[in-house]
Amino acid sequence: MIRKAMKQDLVKIEEMAIRATKKMNAEGSDQWDKHYPTIAHFTKDLQLGTLFVYEQDGIVVGSITIDQSFAPEYANASLRWSEQQQFAGTFHRLLVDPNARKAGIAGALIAFAENLSHHKGLTAMQVDTYSLNEKAQQLFEKYGYEKVGTLQFPEKEAIFFGFEKQLI
Repeated sequence: MIRKAMKQDLVKIEEMAIRATKKMNAEGSDQWDKHYPTIAHFTKDLQLGTLFVYEQDGIVVGSITIDQSFAPEYANASLRWSEQQQFAGTFHRLLVDPNARKAGIAGALIAFAENLSHHKGLTAMQVDTYSLNEKAQQLFEKYGYEKVGTLQFPEKEAIFFGFEKQLI
């Protein structure tokens, strides 16, 4: 079941993020670290009403932030968005507990983000992921996202890939 996050979910989300960051780092990606994402990021998402959790048997095993808050780097000329951002949704901090991987949770959270955005009248999803995060790239491509170029965030040396999917 996917639902809006509540304050009492924050500790579990933070614990999952720490475990997921360690797993991601061990797999060769430093996209996440001790500075991102933190409980402060998730708390802000909760306050904005954009944080959702995937609950399985009463236990939170995943989360996602869904909004229209795009990084300024998205305006980079090397991204070939087919849709203007005012008509696109995005998601951030897609998180699945490493102990619950390969159960379709990430796909369910992405589908939820797409449906929520579509019901708001948005016509596309625009997201990014670190070039060293091959698992996220494969996940996005599996769910019909197309690579539309690259962008650079100042705090990372490696590039990020922009992905877009039209919502029908």
